[in-house]
Order: sequence, then C-alpha cells, then structure tokens
Amino acid sequence: MKNLENFFYKANILIVHEYFEDSRVLIKFLNYRGYVNIKSVKKSESIVTLIKENIPDIILINVNLESINGYQLCEIMRKEEDLRDVPIIFINTGGEAIDRNKIYIVGGNDYLSTPLEYEEVINRIEMHLRIKFMEHKIKFHKGNYDTISTELESWNRVLLKRNSDLVNEVIEKDNQLYDITFELKEFNIILEEEMNERTRTEEALKESERQLRHSIEEAPVPIMLYTEDGFVKKINRSWSDITGYRLEDIPMISEWADISEAFKEELSSTNIKKLFNSEKRQNNGEFSIRTHDGSIRICNFYSAYIGDLEDGHKLFMKVAIDVTEKKHMEELQKSVEEERKNYMKLRNMIE
Repeated sequence: MKNLENFFYKANILIVHEYFEDSRVLIKFLNYRGYVNIKSVKKSESIVTLIKENIPDIILINVNLESINGYQLCEIMRKEEDLRDVPIIFINTGGEAIDRNKIYIVGGNDYLSTPLEYEEVINRIEMHLRIKFMEHKIKFHKGNYDTISTELESWNRVLLKRNSDLVNEVIEKDNQLYDITFELKEFNIILEEEMNERTRTEEALKESERQLRHSIEEAPVPIMLYTEDGFVKKINRSWSDITGYRLEDIPMISEWADISEAFKEELSSTNIKKLFNSEKRQNNGEFSIRTHDGSIRICNFYSAYIGDLEDGHKLFMKVAIDVTEKKHMEELQKSVEEERKNYMKLRNMIE
C-alpha cells in the first residue's frame, strides 16, 4: 500500500478547463489531499501536443470548452497511442448537464458534477489512479499473479466500499434536496401570500392617502400643514380663497407671521414643544390677517400636532375659521342697539 500512496502523491494530474474558478477549487482539494504535481491549462489548438510532452497519469476535462467541447477533445486524445490509456474524467462546470452515454462512447472513464464535493472528487480520482497503478504492476510483475490477484481483490473491496459510500451519499443528498425543494415550495406559497397581502395593504394605504389629500384640499375651512422647522407643506383651496395667497407665494411660517399675529407662536420653539406634547387641539384665538389684496379678515385659529413624517419632521395643522362677517354683524348689531337706546332717550324727552 505504501507504493500505492507514493504513486498517488507523485501522480501527474492535468486539468483542462475554461473557467479558472473551477480549476482553482479542484487544485485546492487535491493540494489538501497531498497531491503536488498538478497542472492547470486552458484549452488551445496545441493542447494535445502539450499533453504528449509530459503525459499525465490522469486528466480532468471541462465539458463546456469553447470552440471544441470536452467530448471532441477526448476523441482526439484517444486517437493518440500515448494517450489512449490515460484516465479521463469529465466535469460539467458551465451549467450544461453531462451526457453520460456520450462520455463512454468518446472514451471517457468517469465524470464529476458541480457543485464539486471534496470526498467525491478525491474518491473518483483515486479510484482511477488505483486502476492505473494495478495496470503498471501487472505489466512489470507478470509472473507474480497470486500476489497481484490478492491485491486486486483487496483494492476491489475498497473500491466497492467507497462506491457504496458514494451511492449512500448521493441518496442522502437527493433526500436533502427533496426536503429543501419541498420547503422552498411552501416558503414560496407563504411569500406569495404575504406579497399579495402587502400589495393589498399598500393599495389601501394609497387610497386612504388619496382620500385624505382630497378631503383636506376640498375642506370648506382653511387648512395649513407645516413642520416644526417652519416649512409650510400645504395650504388648501379654502385657505387660498380667503387669503389670496398660494403655497409658492408664502412657503415659510416666518413670512406668514408678517401678515398675521396668529403665526407668532409658531416661531417660538417653546410653543411648538407645548403643542407637540398636547394631545388636544389648541385654540389660538382670534387674529386679523392681511390678505393679498390688502383687505383685513378676522379668523379664529386652531392648531394641532398630526404626527411624524418619513424624514423625521413633526407635522402640525392650523385651521382658520373666518369670522369676519360675524364680527361685522356683531358690530352692526351693537350699532343698532346704540341707535335704539338713543332713540328711546330722545322719545322720552319729547314726551
């Protein structure tokens, strides 16, 4: 067995590849096992001549070679007398399935499938190296048939055991693959249901947001939305109708404060913090506001904290109830009452 081990570790191994990464994995496996005489080459027009200059003990060929595939290259090698008995193992590394029947038709000895597994790679390579070692031993020890037969039987048992292990390993991996496939199918069903539910939720949120925007825009009372840093996010149609201003005209609270005392509180961080911590709306009171055409309107203002935006800013709402006409009516009523009192006094004096 020691002679066999020496033969293993001194064996010349040639890898004919198209993808460097696959060659690197094979070399890593073989180096870990103790093999050092490994040569990795890319396919070329002179590949057969190159191989004949230093005939390897075993050849690993990538099936998916460009311009000439691994099967064709194997056929060419088998026509060369010096390469006729060299074991050839095929590897499918480009995604194409290996044609097992074609392997043996063109003169191949075995195959390896990706992803490459260390145990399978070493077992298959060493099985063919054992066979090659026995062939050499038979040639040089033709007379010692009993010894050779005993060794053959011993190695055959080892090969059968390893082959059995490989079969069991394949069965185990097939079972694992079946379990994984089944779990993936179940996961895909759950994922699809979650995606459908998420889609329905997103559509409902979008519809709810659309309705909210529409409600704010069409509300019969003036509404302004603004953030704690003083940026006005929206003013609705009623607000623009009463003041004559659009959002692009006055986009900052500080500018609104120039035309109405009602916005002075928003310039104070203390008042903003108080409003943020309050769970109820705040009545700011009645204030005058100078409109775009220079007229004065009287409004009763209310403020409330709405929530946080996606960017982290706090959103507030200010509502203005226009009481200008009411104030005019109150003043008119007051004037009428005064006139009435004066009339009654005058009447009493005459009588």
